[in-house]
Amino acid sequence: MWPDGEIFGTICVLDNKENHYDNKCVKLLELLRNSIQKDLQLALDERMLEAKIKYIQATENKLRESEIKYRELFNNMRSAVIIYNVKNGGKNFIFEDLNKAAESIEKINKVDVIGKNFKKIFPKGLNTDLFKIMKHVWRTGVP
Repeated sequence: MWPDGEIFGTICVLDNKENHYDNKCVKLLELLRNSIQKDLQLALDERMLEAKIKYIQATENKLRESEIKYRELFNNMRSAVIIYNVKNGGKNFIFEDLNKAAESIEKINKVDVIGKNFKKIFPKGLNTDLFKIMKHVWRTGVP
């Protein structure tokens, strides 16, 4: 019987003379049948897992390729891009990433600002155009 319950074949026990098998022998044949069914289910499960693994690996490869393309575009565009995380209801703006154009325009080094609060990098910068733009984008979602 297949794992879905459909019968696909029989177990045939051949002998050179007619036999009437006792309960012990019938139970043994049933155990053999159950073992074969479980092996078939295991083989089916294994094939399904292999297909899932291949799909996941292909998806991960596509994601890596997409990340590389994104990074190339992000790092080499002329416009300044700053990615930040807002905490405490808009009181803290934490730098997550920025591109080369942002480094050049704002005269900051990426490694010096990632993970840090805007206020620590620009202590007097809360009235700067950059901070006003960041706050506007956070409030409205519009750059």
